[in-house]
Amino acid sequence: MELNIEYKLKDTKRIQWLFTSLKNQHQLVTLSLAESEQKERTMIVDVSGKSSSVLLDGAIDRRVHDRIASGHTFSLATTYDGVDVRAEAVNAIETVEDDKGILYKVPFPEQLFYIQRRGSFRVSLAGLFKVPVIVENHAAAACNPLINADCLLSDMSANGCLVSISDSVGDALEGVDCPVLLTFKLPESDVSISLLSQLRHSRYLERSAIWLAGFEFVDVKADVAKVVERLMVVLQTAARKRSRLD
Repeated sequence: MELNIEYKLKDTKRIQWLFTSLKNQHQLVTLSLAESEQKERTMIVDVSGKSSSVLLDGAIDRRVHDRIASGHTFSLATTYDGVDVRAEAVNAIETVEDDKGILYKVPFPEQLFYIQRRGSFRVSLAGLFKVPVIVENHAAAACNPLINADCLLSDMSANGCLVSISDSVGDALEGVDCPVLLTFKLPESDVSISLLSQLRHSRYLERSAIWLAGFEFVDVKADVAKVVERLMVVLQTAARKRSRLD
């Protein structure tokens, strides 16, 4: 049974620490416009303790951008080391521009809500382990640019993972519409694991010059599932030593 416990975070310094951690891990953030089904995935570009605000990368969808830039209220949702984090009723107080494009300046919310979903823990590997990933698309041509690409495991759960892919071959993701095989070695081990996975979403992060691709594991065999469970225990332990939201 999955145990969901919701907490509230109100301390400004803790909110600043959390936003900074999300920025450093290149975690995607979902913006959902109030009274609308419009959503946009973006990322935190900068965090300022002095002005108690964050800068969010501008929306790609022009309709979403226009509403956020005009001060329309939206909610913010993301995850950090297996914790679902969200803020309600926030808005951009101004837009700024740098050499990469438009940014939204958003004040820290009065409170953040976070839920530890113990049944589906997701953890970022940033600062923990560097895990190269081989991405094989057997349905594509024999010369698959993803196979020798600079791919790294970014975060992982028992059901899927996020892979960062170098800018030079990231465009190859556009042709991936069938399951691919992800192969990587377990951290601090010579054991390799291969997982059939379906691409669910991808986004190019211009400011970091990388692609982030989200995969869902499919048809996982029982013996492989046990290895994944053991890996998640290792990652959970390392992540909780790194930081806690207590």
